[in-house]
Amino acid sequence: MSKTLYVYTITPHHLDLIDGLAGKVKLARLLGIKDAREIAVSAWNLDHYGEGKLQSVLTETYGIDADALTLHALTIEAAKNYVVCITSDDAESGALKMPPATTGLDLLFSHPLPKDKMSDPDRALKKREARMGGMVATAALVVMFAFMGLIIWIGS
Repeated sequence: MSKTLYVYTITPHHLDLIDGLAGKVKLARLLGIKDAREIAVSAWNLDHYGEGKLQSVLTETYGIDADALTLHALTIEAAKNYVVCITSDDAESGALKMPPATTGLDLLFSHPLPKDKMSDPDRALKKREARMGGMVATAALVVMFAFMGLIIWIGS
């Protein structure tokens, strides 16, 4: 199953399209997708990055080779403000349709994702969150064990 990355610019006035589950559902409808679970949406504020803003996001997060992005060099450099990256299974959703111009979304380009990097970028974040939760739980158990040991030692 192949996945494609669609990169859109979005105006700051239309950020409600990427706000929470309701925004994702609305965005999926605009793109002609019946089920919002078929797409993964990530938004990036390019003002937080230095030179090569969008290119660094695409290479680091989605694993796209920098040489493969040379075809889109002009559109990548022209990107400003906010960018929405949508990954979609080609077999399930097909090509995304162009949203109306009034939505504030403009397609910069689409690019197939490398086979080894087809995971959802949110998946890595979820793994880090789970690992952090496990570390906190372990620390809490160690502190409770030490506290109970201290109580037993004082009591005897």
